[in-house]
Amino acid sequence: RCLHSLEDQTLAVSLAKQVILVDSQDAPKARIQELTAAFPWIQVVQVAPQTPYYAAKMAGYEQTTGDGVLFCDSDCQYQQDWLAQLLGVFKTHPDAGIVAGETCIEVDDAFSFAVALIWGFPTFSNQQKPYRANFYAANNVAFKRSVLKDLPIPDELSVYRGNCSVHSIELRKQGFKIYKNDQARTLHPLPAKNFRELFWRFLVNGRDWLIWDRRANRAQTNKNFLFNLAQDGISFIKVSSRWLARPFIKLPRALAQDKNRFVFLPLALLIIIYTECIFILGFILGMLFPDQILKVGSKKLES
Repeated sequence: RCLHSLEDQTLAVSLAKQVILVDSQDAPKARIQELTAAFPWIQVVQVAPQTPYYAAKMAGYEQTTGDGVLFCDSDCQYQQDWLAQLLGVFKTHPDAGIVAGETCIEVDDAFSFAVALIWGFPTFSNQQKPYRANFYAANNVAFKRSVLKDLPIPDELSVYRGNCSVHSIELRKQGFKIYKNDQARTLHPLPAKNFRELFWRFLVNGRDWLIWDRRANRAQTNKNFLFNLAQDGISFIKVSSRWLARPFIKLPRALAQDKNRFVFLPLALLIIIYTECIFILGFILGMLFPDQILKVGSKKLES
């Protein structure tokens, strides 16, 4: 589905210098051969099994030669004008170093509506023109090659996901400008498909946000315990407020797109409250047991 959506782009993907499929050897070789036969414009690059997500992306980047590098994910489907919408921003905004698109989650019941409202993808925005942004998602983004050369996506971080969030922070510190074009859309499957996965996703996510915030604000540099605790307390208030506000900021835009979603709202709000509590719990436990939360949570999610 992903490759078909790329093949159907209004701007022919076959014009790219390389279209690289990074194979961490999870798929059978016969399946990879079928894909290369069906889509002869892809080039397969093999990496070691269990190669982490961001390391796999950077392994693909190392094989490219173009002035621009775009990242996709194999579980996403890209709208027909996605490629043109991303690349077009570099022409209209020459100062852009990174251009992100909008990642959408399909809403068809209360559970998916709740996840779409609370998840980190800034969905339902529907802005018509590109604008400055603080973050990008690695499943829907274009870079000037020089940006990745100067500041690669970090691989070895003590977080489950979200290296791109840390990378975004470092990019802005270095003066690189991130733009977002909501017209460059991709459809993403549900990040959590049931309540068990939702629990572990947001428990680990709460812990990860603590780590990201420490890095962004240079907290935990002082070895004084009380100082560190005060810094984490400030982070807790700031991050929790942001997460509590997020679904209510998105809600009017989501309902404006489709008023029929009102029917999902009562149950979705209960799921959001449950999820917010899990996130806050993960943040607090991350202050006390950061390594254990990451280890157990990663194991549960990968299983």
